[in-house]
Amino acid sequence: MKKWLSTLIIILILTIPSLSFSGTQNGTITSDEGTVAMPLRNQASAAVNITGVWTSTIVFEVSNDFNTWTIVDVRSVSAQANVESTIINGYFTFTDLNGAIYVRVRATGLTTGTIIVALSASMGRS
Repeated sequence: MKKWLSTLIIILILTIPSLSFSGTQNGTITSDEGTVAMPLRNQASAAVNITGVWTSTIVFEVSNDFNTWTIVDVRSVSAQANVESTIINGYFTFTDLNGAIYVRVRATGLTTGTIIVALSASMGRS
């Protein structure tokens, strides 16, 4: 009985990290076409906070294989509108993940500055 219980405890300890309920990925973008990406690990919602001083257009993308990325709409919290890109700092929520496995932001036409990206995901709705 003790051996069985010990084995069960070890299995649970090894399994719990893969059952992530939330996650974050922070990064910076300093070059054109630079990205910050994050795996979703079965989370139902994702959001991104963008800060910094920069000149660029940022697009929001999802992927199921980390190779093929699709631009998607996100909800700008400050504008209360759906957008597929931004040229300003802000907090954005991904509106429809459609079973995506990864989310990312990508800078296009970055000419100056540093974009600070904080991606987050959770089991609940954003």
